[in-house]
Amino acid sequence: MPDKNSGENPSAAFVVEVVIVGLCVFAVAITVALVTDAGPGSTPDWIAALSTFAAFIAAVFAGWYAHRALRVEQRRDAHRDNTERRAQAVMVAAWADFAASAEIAHTFPGDGAPTVTVGPTVPALLVATVHNASPLPVHQFWLQVYLPAPDRTGRYVLVADHEVGRVLPGETKEVDLLDSVRVWPDRDLPSPSNPIYQKLAAEFAGRGTAHDGPPDIGLGWSFRDNGYVEWVREPGFGFGEGPRPDVVGSPAAGAPLTE
Repeated sequence: MPDKNSGENPSAAFVVEVVIVGLCVFAVAITVALVTDAGPGSTPDWIAALSTFAAFIAAVFAGWYAHRALRVEQRRDAHRDNTERRAQAVMVAAWADFAASAEIAHTFPGDGAPTVTVGPTVPALLVATVHNASPLPVHQFWLQVYLPAPDRTGRYVLVADHEVGRVLPGETKEVDLLDSVRVWPDRDLPSPSNPIYQKLAAEFAGRGTAHDGPPDIGLGWSFRDNGYVEWVREPGFGFGEGPRPDVVGSPAAGAPLTE
């Protein structure tokens, strides 16, 4: 059964309009025939009037079908263009390995039991992997680090970004976003001077996660494809064409959120 909204068949309203207009034209034809004294026996005049009416109906339907064919072709062109634009972009992706740890301080008093103080949870490891599975390079690749918005509405806020640059065809890059060093088999120590570490640590401390797990980390990315079309992937918003988002500020400090 044809879809009523697909544009493949005339709608009921359209048919009614054509019938009404056709009746009006037919009435005009009859009026002309009467004015010209075309009596019931004047067959040529009535044939001419009916022919005019039929020609009008045929022209209306021909115009409607031509318009329908044009719309179908336009939709096909738009779908093909969108598929061609996305062909390279959907073959580029990134993902991250993330770990956090709590700062633990041991105190050994001289005449008592040792005490353990748990400090704030801080990021320990954030390594992003970027892969270009397309046969063409991508340019101006950026990684974006997101945290859930403090209002718990499901939105994410952009807190830091990092430029990767060009990614060649088939290339896989691993990017250590915290400049971490493995100090024990199960512990990584990030660089205190790393700007992304500083921003994340401040966010963790501002969200009261001293004894809880860290907030979820969201990874986004943006780049220009080989046709220099800009693409962006944002947590909660999906993937599509668009410019690289800007880091607005720290939501924990009351700065505006990134939409």
